[in-house]
Amino acid sequence: MLGLLIGVVGFTLTIWQLRRTARAAEATQKAVERTENRMALNHLLVLLPQFRVLESELDFAVADEDRKMAMRVLASYAQIASQVAGLLDGRDGVDSVLVERLGRASRDASLTKARIINEPARNVRLITKDFRSATADLAAYIGSLASRFSLESGR
Repeated sequence: MLGLLIGVVGFTLTIWQLRRTARAAEATQKAVERTENRMALNHLLVLLPQFRVLESELDFAVADEDRKMAMRVLASYAQIASQVAGLLDGRDGVDSVLVERLGRASRDASLTKARIINEPARNVRLITKDFRSATADLAAYIGSLASRFSLESGR
């Protein structure tokens, strides 16, 4: 009888230990998810203001008819737009249309850069006109998004 009692106690302790381990694993998983979310948010807070910088640099390149600078800016824009789209994709409170627009802006920046290379006789202002128009309102929205994420990071 004593052996049976010891077996039951041992079994009960084993179950208790398994539950405790499961709770610890769940808490660890939640901590990892919070950390990943915080890292993504911090990365967004660094990247989002870059859109304004790039928009300004493209304006300077256009004004100076500086093809090389325009190509560098467009390549940077494509990269950052793609990264931001990836970080925002599936994030709570982010419109999927914005993610699609960022993907399209990334692709358009790359295509515009290619046009600058492939059309040396045309001026930079004309080649970039459609891209600059298409991304103007996107930059304003991204600015408001940066403010929202900045507030969210303070929590």
